[in-house]
Amino acid sequence: YKISITLGMAGLRDRQTTWIEENGVENTRATYATYRRQHQEYCAAQDYEQSAPEAVSAFLRHGMEDRDLSASTLNNVAACAVADMFKYDRVKPTNDPLVRETKRIIARKAKKGSGPKTPLPRAILEDFIQMAQPKRVNDARDVLMFILMFGGFLRECEAAALKSSDVWVKNGNLYVFVEKSKTDQTRIGDTVVLAGCSTSPLCPVSWFRLYKRKRPKGK
Repeated sequence: YKISITLGMAGLRDRQTTWIEENGVENTRATYATYRRQHQEYCAAQDYEQSAPEAVSAFLRHGMEDRDLSASTLNNVAACAVADMFKYDRVKPTNDPLVRETKRIIARKAKKGSGPKTPLPRAILEDFIQMAQPKRVNDARDVLMFILMFGGFLRECEAAALKSSDVWVKNGNLYVFVEKSKTDQTRIGDTVVLAGCSTSPLCPVSWFRLYKRKRPKGK
């Protein structure tokens, strides 16, 4: 009985790991890839073991002192990328006290990032619309994209990834289906509703209908 259980468990961890990786969040993997590679290259150049806490600590210190990376980049991205490399190990180097203390020093001494971007004022968007030429398809497209990002709180990549089937008008309002977003870790998608207002120069429904008439056919 014990032998049959052992045989049944053989390779189970590898199979589950493969399944998790295949169904993981693509954006997260892409973000971590750069810093995973940098950690690997740094350890190779220094002849360090990648999983050693000392090597992780030295890599983060190198990022602060020699590369002048921000505290947010090092602690929230680089360290997380390294942690992701060993997330299936029972002993994780980033949990070591040496690495935790390194991150605390970085949080205190490394340069701070630029912070959140300044929101686009409505007045600037209205000025931009006054400059646009609605008869030109590119202008109609650009205005619509700015209105979608402004009113729907969409990131640039989310607006650019929209397909024609993701945007539609219903009951006088504009519906936008966002298939993938940074905050949607489960990747189930989300629908944003922008209210129509025909008397406003920022009416999303009016600009969508204008662009829909002019846009090239396709997705």
